Amino acid sequence: MAVSVALSDLARELVRTLQVTADALGFQELHQESDLNSAIKEMPRLDLGELQLDIQPGLLLKFAKELSVRHTTNVLRRQIGPRVSEAFSNLGSLLDSWARRTLSDLQLRFESQADAYRAHLHRMSARDGVAVADDAAIMRDLAALSEVRI
Repeated sequence: MAVSVALSDLARELVRTLQVTADALGFQELHQESDLNSAIKEMPRLDLGELQLDIQPGLLLKFAKELSVRHTTNVLRRQIGPRVSEAFSNLGSLLDSWARRTLSDLQLRFESQADAYRAHLHRMSARDGVAVADDAAIMRDLAALSEVRI
């Protein structure tokens, strides 16, 4: 869950950076915030499948709760322990792969939108030049953009 939250926070920060840059450039075409957020698709979930359990504490429960809990714990470890361990191991691999793909997708989408702003800046400067005051503000915004690390 923390991985998904961190990636969502990153997407929001990237969107804010793009919005500040668009405002500074007077860029008319609005980018879609959902475009970056859609890069964060459903995170893989733990899947244990159907578990077959055979737990019968029976008489132990009547005599001592502690013995019953210990017995039940041992039965669960024996019956499903390896399957649970394997499921968590698989989930770790899936999460690693998912996080890498999601970061790559976020970077690609961010760069795509930033490229549109770079092209707009190039057209502005080629068309009629950039005022000295605008030049400093644009350079500051471009520096801020370059500081964003994915």
